[in-house]
Amino acid sequence: MSIIHWYPGHMKKASNKLLEAIKLVDLVIELVDARSPNKTTNPFFKTVGINKPHLMVLMKSDLADISKIKLDDNSILVNIKDQKSLNALVDKITSMMAKKREKEIKRGIKPLPIKAMIIGIPNVGKSSLINALMHKKITKVENKPGLTKNNRWINVNNKFYLLDTPGILPTDYLESNYVLALIGAIKVDILPIIELSEFAYFYIVKHYPKLYEARYGKIQENSHESFKAISEKYQIKNDKSINFERARSLFLKDIRDGKLGKLYFD
Repeated sequence: MSIIHWYPGHMKKASNKLLEAIKLVDLVIELVDARSPNKTTNPFFKTVGINKPHLMVLMKSDLADISKIKLDDNSILVNIKDQKSLNALVDKITSMMAKKREKEIKRGIKPLPIKAMIIGIPNVGKSSLINALMHKKITKVENKPGLTKNNRWINVNNKFYLLDTPGILPTDYLESNYVLALIGAIKVDILPIIELSEFAYFYIVKHYPKLYEARYGKIQENSHESFKAISEKYQIKNDKSINFERARSLFLKDIRDGKLGKLYFD
């Protein structure tokens, strides 16, 4: 397995800014990918705002096999394409802050807007969530990591403010490498395509064989023959020869884009 030790300077700077800004917020909202909640968190986040309410939001639930997920009182599944899901998130945030607001009212203090910090690893859906809550595109969204560079406040509805922060990866990660690449949290091209596609192939064939067959047809006797079959099915060839690299790339893209179906990698 390829080991990555990748911690760009902007992530170190972002970590420091995040720790400085935590005193400004009432609530910490951590976003993870519902396809792999455990592998898309960052241990560093457990040290952020220890004494503040912490809500875990499992994003991209429309791509996840949610039958494998167990939620607690401080976690919620979110699909930004579903307005009911977004409303449930807003209600959850409001309910988590209800006691604090009640105390303010009893003390004669006019309740101030809720200030929440959004944290998460790259490409977990922070910008997409903000745009969905605002019902308009106010932050740039692409299916690749590392777009948000600076902390910024966003007024959702005058009663609710979000502090958007850049994605921060762990300083190093081992067994999570492949999963993070499969769901787009790290760039695919920093891992050897054969290693990554072999990992993905054997995982899918073991855990989701019916989804594989529905997309590509019969599972062959080994991965080599299966990628050959994928190449032939989609006419991926160099002249008359099989283009295995393009077949592997297509397979990985299909997983990343949810074309195989709902998956879970934890």
